[in-house]
Amino acid sequence: MISVGFKRVSKKRPCRICGKPSYCGFSRDEGTSICMRISAGSRGLSRNGGNIHVHPEIPFIMIRPRIQRPMSRSIPLASLEIRDAVFRELIRISPASNYVAELVAGPAGLLSRGLLEEHATSYGALPRTKRERATLAGILNDYVSARFPAYAQSHSGAGVVGVPGFRQELSGVVHIWKPRNYNMPLLLIPYKDANGLIQACQIRLHANDISPDEKRYCWLSSPQERHGTSSGTPIHFTFFKEKLPPGETVLITEGALKADTVVRFRHIERIIDGPPFTFSSRMRPRVD
Repeated sequence: MISVGFKRVSKKRPCRICGKPSYCGFSRDEGTSICMRISAGSRGLSRNGGNIHVHPEIPFIMIRPRIQRPMSRSIPLASLEIRDAVFRELIRISPASNYVAELVAGPAGLLSRGLLEEHATSYGALPRTKRERATLAGILNDYVSARFPAYAQSHSGAGVVGVPGFRQELSGVVHIWKPRNYNMPLLLIPYKDANGLIQACQIRLHANDISPDEKRYCWLSSPQERHGTSSGTPIHFTFFKEKLPPGETVLITEGALKADTVVRFRHIERIIDGPPFTFSSRMRPRVD
């Protein structure tokens, strides 16, 4: 969170240190920048984990930075088998049930949606600090190296490269998600395909970490990071397509949590979560 006397950066006023329009902040007198990405030359850390940069007392001339592309080549998406294995292991070792007060029983938690406490192990959680997430990424990297050694070796030991949401520094250290700290852990929502394999995940930010210009839901993705990968926008199935009887109706929702909640209350298992759209009540959604 940005303290009183500080403002968030934007596209019109990007960070003076890294040139990016998000996550960072600056003092209203333009004398100090809080950069969430670059520590070199900083005076220390702020309360939210940002790097404090103090500027000389010279007028600040706004120059729109050039958009920097990823330094390395685009990393192909890992196979569905590997993505499913990594996301399942992530949820197993870091389930939402590890954060009952924040993600399960608290305000806007899973229980408030009507889900049961036992469902909390079906969702994952990312720790609030970048250091904890780096540790989690390292554990998952070791997991891939042991289970898919050929794939890990093809990426110089970085087995999580190619899995959406993961990235790798020049030093070789792997990370998951953004290089910033949060006030609360992040809920991880799996998106399964028609065969029940987890193809991607969405993140739901806690209300304590949302600014007025931020969305609560976003994809666990890393296309702009070094050795990162995009998740795309896959749809979520609550059923196996091969078990769908001919002519059966399929309910379409917006959001995997909504789909899971409907299954819980109405016992309708044939639900698909798709991107936002509208359709006439005379249209009959179906799966070809």
